[in-house]
Amino acid sequence: MYEKVLTAIDQYQITYASFGPGLVQKLSHHPAAIRFDGSSLKFTVTGSTSVAGIVLDQIAALFPAADIHIAYGMTELTLNTHMTPTDNPYPGSVGLLYPNLEAKIVDPNGRELSYGEPGELCIRGPTVMQGYHNDLEATAAIRDHEGFLRTGDVARVNRAGFYFVAGRQKDMIWYQGCPVAPATLDAVILGHPKVLDVGVYGVHDSALDTEVPRAGVVFRPEYRPVTLDQAEALAREIIQYVNGRVPDPQRLRGGVQCLASIPKSDAGKIMRTLMRDQDGGDSRTAVSGEQE
Repeated sequence: MYEKVLTAIDQYQITYASFGPGLVQKLSHHPAAIRFDGSSLKFTVTGSTSVAGIVLDQIAALFPAADIHIAYGMTELTLNTHMTPTDNPYPGSVGLLYPNLEAKIVDPNGRELSYGEPGELCIRGPTVMQGYHNDLEATAAIRDHEGFLRTGDVARVNRAGFYFVAGRQKDMIWYQGCPVAPATLDAVILGHPKVLDVGVYGVHDSALDTEVPRAGVVFRPEYRPVTLDQAEALAREIIQYVNGRVPDPQRLRGGVQCLASIPKSDAGKIMRTLMRDQDGGDSRTAVSGEQE
């Protein structure tokens, strides 16, 4: 499939395309990418999950003439609600709110937060859905008393009006009361030259009596371990790499699992709850995260 996508872009001289980050990674690492031109593409949009800097680099390498934008949206909002401008001055942001829409960021009690404070992103406007068909209870749960739709995403906004989305509330890892965004750690780990794909999720550490981050890592084919010793050595390498680059709450205390693939939805979103459930949520099942 991936070769067909690359071939079609060149063959039909496609000028606009939208790619999820997961698809970008698959295209970038496909053998056909070596002989792919991609210069016809002039405008491309990515989103659906937090976009790491390495993914933007991969897009730029695949489509050297393309104007690259990051967008934010969800099914209940009908369309995208945010997009970065050309030459985005705030890397890591999802850009500015579209005209004719309103947004606010609130704490768990519904109190509106100020610039720079992380909370749940809520949006109101004409493109926001009226409700779920024949499900008044679900509709009431997702909309507040002012008609804003609760996205379930943790975000913040700066004084220039640029929004930064950390990830889903349900996926946040709470280490001793400190929120840790898995997508932030994903981005760090993807910067390691031996890593092909990654998904970070929380597991309970009984000794610390708190959640800790664990990484499920897929290594590039030439580095994939074939023995337990190799797997443990690679895991320790990733732990050391991450722990030297992140604040203390984000350290990989839950360790690293060497995986064959990362489970994702059709939209390319990492299924973190499934990953946690599949490994039992026991921090003893991965290589220790307490590596200095």
